[in-house]
Amino acid sequence: MSAIFVPDFLKGITMIRMAIDYGKRRAGIAISDENETIVMPYKVISYKDREGFIKQIMEMIGKVNPREIIFGLPLNMDGTESEMSKEVRRVSARVNRDTKIKTVFYDERLTTFEAREMLREQGVSAKRQKEIIDMYAAYCILKSYLKEKGENGNG
Repeated sequence: MSAIFVPDFLKGITMIRMAIDYGKRRAGIAISDENETIVMPYKVISYKDREGFIKQIMEMIGKVNPREIIFGLPLNMDGTESEMSKEVRRVSARVNRDTKIKTVFYDERLTTFEAREMLREQGVSAKRQKEIIDMYAAYCILKSYLKEKGENGNG
């Protein structure tokens, strides 16, 4: 496991939201600032099991200190919940219990596709895409979530 790095330009900025694209072996993380003017892909973390994820995400939460965590909810294309949706709900409940930070869910259908298209358009190689796709999917989750909140007057 690598140490959690917080870039100098983020130090002193309150990060208000964190989005997580949780998977069985990797999770992508994206963050936004207090004013929601900065939304950026942040990191991909790898782990062997749920406890490995919990350990790493708790360390990251301690450094980034978000006020809200948005978990991408992997629904089936018909809108029903998948087995992975249930796992995401279990992980979210644990994070919420251990941190008391508000956790919410956001439909993540097609975010990996959207992220892959974004990276392809930027000329990112297929090999590099595999390494970073999860944090760009988290970025798509967070951008969509913030856009929807703004449109609904809930921001």
